[in-house]
Amino acid sequence: VCSNVVTSFVSLMSSVSVEIESIPVGWFHVKHLLKKFFALTVFAQANEMTPYLFPGLKEEFGIDSDEQALLASAAQGGTLLGAVITALTIDKFGRRSLMLVALPIASVLFFLGPLAQNIELLCFLRFLQCAMSNIALMSISTWYVEFLPARGRGSLMAAITPGWPIGRGVVILFAGWFSPQWRPLFGLGGVGLLVLFIVMLTAEESPRFLESKGKVAEANRILEEIRAQNGAAKDTSREAERSYGPEEGAESDAHLTFYDRATILFGTSHVNLSFSIVIFTVLACTTVLLDTWGPRVWQLILSPGSSELPDSALQVFNMGDLAGTILAIFISDRIGRKGAFMIGFWVQGLMYAALSTLVSYHHASWLVTFGFLAGFCRCFAWEAACFWTLEAFRTEVRGTAFCFCQVVMRLLSIITLQVSGHMISGMPPKTFLGCTSAAFFLGGVVVVVGMPMETANMPLAEGDKRSK
Repeated sequence: VCSNVVTSFVSLMSSVSVEIESIPVGWFHVKHLLKKFFALTVFAQANEMTPYLFPGLKEEFGIDSDEQALLASAAQGGTLLGAVITALTIDKFGRRSLMLVALPIASVLFFLGPLAQNIELLCFLRFLQCAMSNIALMSISTWYVEFLPARGRGSLMAAITPGWPIGRGVVILFAGWFSPQWRPLFGLGGVGLLVLFIVMLTAEESPRFLESKGKVAEANRILEEIRAQNGAAKDTSREAERSYGPEEGAESDAHLTFYDRATILFGTSHVNLSFSIVIFTVLACTTVLLDTWGPRVWQLILSPGSSELPDSALQVFNMGDLAGTILAIFISDRIGRKGAFMIGFWVQGLMYAALSTLVSYHHASWLVTFGFLAGFCRCFAWEAACFWTLEAFRTEVRGTAFCFCQVVMRLLSIITLQVSGHMISGMPPKTFLGCTSAAFFLGGVVVVVGMPMETANMPLAEGDKRSK
């Protein structure tokens, strides 16, 4: 029964996929890219602020390393809840609807953050903030990729990623300007999410999703608007092919329950799902830990005995990340997802191995240089993980698959943060960097060797051949 449902969906959705491929890249894609670029900048501010809250919270509430781990885990726990909610709803209610519900709620929760008078209440608010912001983030990520043609898709996806280090850079600047106050960071997040909500009111729903729900006429309307914005002539050669009756789409959609989606994911798509889970598991044990404890480790290396974070050095590392995202725009489709994994895991691991050796010599200039190079490699593994997962699954389960993998990653992140929170206070920076390097190397071996297929420069998966 499930195979018949999948077959009907493949035939139903192929027309929109072909139409999207036939529309030339133009003004619509520029606006589409700018919306997602701004969204990543906002979400970076909302997600990256956690370690920059620690100095102010330590001064006001006297929090220790365990309470820092609790706050970081609350953020990851909220992200986990957001991923679960999104996985259950995104392929049923749509990408646009979900983001427009989550964004204003997240904004209000960030404005409430400064009112917290103790660490327990702040952890609870941080949990809810990250839940809502992650629902919006994953909805927008799925929405963005479903408008892109196969040609140049990697570059169009990579072009948005500089928004994340730019957002992180704003957080670092704010933290430095207002140090040791922590409340302005929540105001920054609230304002950004509110502006993003206003911007996304102008967004259209994904035509791929609309057709999967039987709303063919609305999908065609959006496609023709995209053609008009790009100055492309109306394509009449496929009118008959795209004129499915609404009852046909509705009948197919009626059969695709959550159980059917789960059957597709854990049945025909189980290999792809297993690999995506492996990727995000490795990221949970590497990048997430670096994002949380990295600023503190660099404080111990560059400013031992100081309660202030080394903001200038952290900005240099962030500039390395920004430079890497810019390079990825031009080489993403050339090196493919496997090439990006190699840079993100192996080359970055090599940089941290060098850093673990250089720590003993106390040469600040060399440490900052290799920290910049490590930051330069940072984006490649994360980008490739998101790109591959969004490209490898069909429209009817794409959002669910992406969110399910995020659930696994956030659950493992909570565990690793709790374990590392007890260890980090007594661990020398040299040991931390050495362990990080080993984790990157070993994770890279698993990911590169186990990768089932290359998705760069391929149309988004819609048929059976790419869902094994």
